[in-house]
Amino acid sequence: MGLFSFFKKSGSKKLEEAEKAAASAAADAEAVRQQKIKALYDEVNEYGLDVKDLKIDLNDDTVIVEGEVEKQSTKELLVLTLGNIDG
Repeated sequence: MGLFSFFKKSGSKKLEEAEKAAASAAADAEAVRQQKIKALYDEVNEYGLDVKDLKIDLNDDTVIVEGEVEKQSTKELLVLTLGNIDG
């Protein structure tokens, strides 16, 4: 075969476009994730649950909840509140 040399700035921009699309999709996915987390916080606040140092995170479809409650019933209500949200 032989050695070929190409100009760096010429040719198709398909890889660059695909890279930009992937970055945009990742940014959109993170924005959606943050909106979902905010909605979960809003749902907890709507019920007026007393949770100290509440932290909510999402890992795909799994909700990760951290915090401290004084009563077992508050913990159960928190888990049920977050578990009964579609999406």
